[in-house]
Amino acid sequence: MPHQTTRRGFLAGLLGLTVVAALPKVPGSAPALPEAIDPWAITAPSGTTYQWVRTALLGEPDPANLHKRLDNGWDFVLPEAHPGAPVSTVEHAIEASGLVLMQKSTAEVQAQLAEERVEHEARWNGGIKAMKPGSKELAEADAWERRYMGEERWAQHVALEKAKGYR
Repeated sequence: MPHQTTRRGFLAGLLGLTVVAALPKVPGSAPALPEAIDPWAITAPSGTTYQWVRTALLGEPDPANLHKRLDNGWDFVLPEAHPGAPVSTVEHAIEASGLVLMQKSTAEVQAQLAEERVEHEARWNGGIKAMKPGSKELAEADAWERRYMGEERWAQHVALEKAKGYR
């Protein structure tokens, strides 16, 4: 499919590439640009989660952020899914204002969040279990939590830990 240059995008500019839009070639006529759409109004299809991912931090390229998302199962949203969206030639991604649109299965996102919650709870509760009642460590943790949570929430938190057998 022939391409026509439409603009330079931030991500493409960082890598010295030209942003293009895929346009159908109709014999005997000038190629028609797809109707531009607001990139912020793009919605994910059912069963898919979209996420805008930054490509730079404080004006400096941040490829590590993109690679972290790719390593965690996120993939670029293809421009063909949303004709008229701003397109970057870098991995054929939708790009706007230094952000790239990425996608992942909603089921995978929910499973990953549940796994992270379990890991966090195991780390946190394992730390509480390792602290002996009346120990200096537990007193310091309680003092910090009391300041952070406030007296009423902290009392509820301690009651829940006692109910779970952590205290």
